[in-house]
Amino acid sequence: MPAPPHTARPSPSKSSATRSPAPLQGSACRPGLAGAIAPLCPPGTPGPPREPRAAVLAYTLTVPEPVLFAIDERGVATITLNRPERLNAINMEMRDLLWTYLLACRDTPDIRVIVFRGEGRAFSAGADISEFGTAPSVIASRRARHDRDIWDELLNHRCHTIARMHGYCYGAGLELPLCCDIRVAAAGTTFALPEVTLGYIPSAGGTQTLPRRIPPAIAAQMILTGDPITAPDALRWRLVDSVVPESSLDDAIEAHVSRLLAISDAGHAGRVR
Repeated sequence: MPAPPHTARPSPSKSSATRSPAPLQGSACRPGLAGAIAPLCPPGTPGPPREPRAAVLAYTLTVPEPVLFAIDERGVATITLNRPERLNAINMEMRDLLWTYLLACRDTPDIRVIVFRGEGRAFSAGADISEFGTAPSVIASRRARHDRDIWDELLNHRCHTIARMHGYCYGAGLELPLCCDIRVAAAGTTFALPEVTLGYIPSAGGTQTLPRRIPPAIAAQMILTGDPITAPDALRWRLVDSVVPESSLDDAIEAHVSRLLAISDAGHAGRVR
């Protein structure tokens, strides 16, 4: 499988539009925020002549949430990375939502298991590099990471955690599953910490968590070269707990969920540290 376009910025995807009639208040329409089109009339500005019954359609763009959150009746929370057009590259908005949902799971006693998954053809291709260097300052960036440390929260979370991995699991898209209890991958998945090829180091704990999961020499090779490994190698080195055909991935996840719920029902709630 070829490496994902890490440095390229794909063009924005087309969003669906919802139409609702709105009368024109004496002015022409012009593009609004996020490409939406709405009738705007600056105060005191006369508009072009029109027929009394004339009207225009206002278009409202529906932008999907970049992280989805759902809880079923068993107490299983599903957190879905939902930027498939960007291979689920994790931006600051997604980090904030992940933090919010992790705290919600922590503070909701009925939630016992969390499943992470990615929408589209990848779990996640890593951090959104288009946001690199946009923080007001290094100090502000470090403060934000300290105040909303989703990786530490995930490592020390009271719920059992499962990563459903497929496609590309690169950078933060590998570091997030490394903080989970169970990692199940689809055949054909590739794994990498490619940060070194961009001139920096893994910033979500990968240099610490990866050597704890796989042989240190293999971890060092992945970190120092940025080279990806395949699903069979990931299974051989115990980076993942199992590899299954992609068509069977949901069944494999459900089997782990059922087992963890049974353990919880037997009175062994909580993660074993």
